[in-house]
Amino acid sequence: MDVVLRMTNPKQQALVARKVAKIPLGLFAHRDYLKQRGKPETLTELSSHDIIGSDRAQADLRLAADVIPDVPHANFVLRTDSHPAQFAAVRAGVGIGVAQVPVAVGHADLVRVLPDLQVGLLETWIVTHEDLRHVPKVRAVIDHLAEAFQG
Repeated sequence: MDVVLRMTNPKQQALVARKVAKIPLGLFAHRDYLKQRGKPETLTELSSHDIIGSDRAQADLRLAADVIPDVPHANFVLRTDSHPAQFAAVRAGVGIGVAQVPVAVGHADLVRVLPDLQVGLLETWIVTHEDLRHVPKVRAVIDHLAEAFQG
């Protein structure tokens, strides 16, 4: 691959990276789930809800422990380290989970839970090899992506 999007700043010396966004993360649930279970109004109320989260990814587990300390990891109804699988479970009405706010608000069937709570910010980087950054096609892709993230 000539250009990649990463959610961490690469450490390899032959790569160059450009930070293009800090994507906000929030808690979301399907409308049908909330209709059935009610919408939590406080962090404490989350402990009585079905939570979707990570299984072993340490960074995600630390984030969950910081954001929802009243919900033990053992109580998560679905644990997977696949963020797409977590989002699919939220969309299927399995429970409440973390999603990228700009992605989730594009789904009319999803509702933001505790909308004033920002779970975190997902830094986003455009990365290429240093030898490719001035190749016109690669440069065009990088510039296009950077502009899309700003728009």
